[in-house]
Amino acid sequence: MISFDSIPQLCETHRLFYKESITIVPQNDGFLMTATPMYPLDIILKSYELSGLSMVTPKDSEAGLFLGDIHLFKEGLSAGVLPSGEFYARGEHATEIFLKISSLAFSLQVDATIRMVSDKHFKHILLNRLFEPVALPKMDDVFSPVEAGKVMVASGMVDSVFGNVSRFHPNGVLEISASGTLLDSLEGNMVHCSLDGECKGGTPSSEYEAHKRIAKEFQFITHGHPRSAVALSLVNPDAFGDIPVVSGAPGSGVGGLWETVPSAIKECGVVIVQGHGVFSASNSDFSDALLLMKEAEDSARNFFSNFYLNK
Repeated sequence: MISFDSIPQLCETHRLFYKESITIVPQNDGFLMTATPMYPLDIILKSYELSGLSMVTPKDSEAGLFLGDIHLFKEGLSAGVLPSGEFYARGEHATEIFLKISSLAFSLQVDATIRMVSDKHFKHILLNRLFEPVALPKMDDVFSPVEAGKVMVASGMVDSVFGNVSRFHPNGVLEISASGTLLDSLEGNMVHCSLDGECKGGTPSSEYEAHKRIAKEFQFITHGHPRSAVALSLVNPDAFGDIPVVSGAPGSGVGGLWETVPSAIKECGVVIVQGHGVFSASNSDFSDALLLMKEAEDSARNFFSNFYLNK
């Protein structure tokens, strides 16, 4: 459960904002949070300042759900960047505010990576070691979704309340992270569902429909939002080579990723959802699924690094 007291530490743990800089004050229509960005957000913000941009329209699907146009260096309605360089977000409760300000951070990182390909003001981002390979912590065989979630957060392949994990057990039960949970805090936040839709222990992740279909082929399933992979899927989806890239909106609606991901992931155990994130799966353990996600993200980071070197 996200509370106002927990937000400062969450922001620092997820490498977003310095916790000492965070202020949350009541307003007539809710609360206002302001925060000073950590590296690499501070470097990215400098690029926007040099470019003279005053507004960004989110390109990733997640931020598109929660934010409108992002105002830079001036105050807007929902979330953006103040003239002081501080990030801000407004909301009625702690979860909404954290979701908005972390979505803002994610969206600007994806947008800046895309702009780096064509805008000289963003080229220096590469000089700040943003595209080194993903550093996974040392792993033995990982069979617990709780541990898998911690690895995903620690390696930077997911942040905020994004992403989800599941394990399909031999007794026919799909153990999946609950809706709106932090992946590094899944203890007590796993929901147990049958494949016919009966769930116990809470509300499953919004990607439950995708997970239960993937579970017909794989036991260990992860879904993260690694930033470079999301950016590359929007710039040059063919650059992923043999890894399929599919369309699909989040959730279980018509035209959703639950319709496109399950068949595509059969090919090689990993699939990119354009502008959204990465699904990976294995029948061995979560370690193999996480390595597949790392390989997808590393291929995107390598693309952007090589693009710069070849210019």
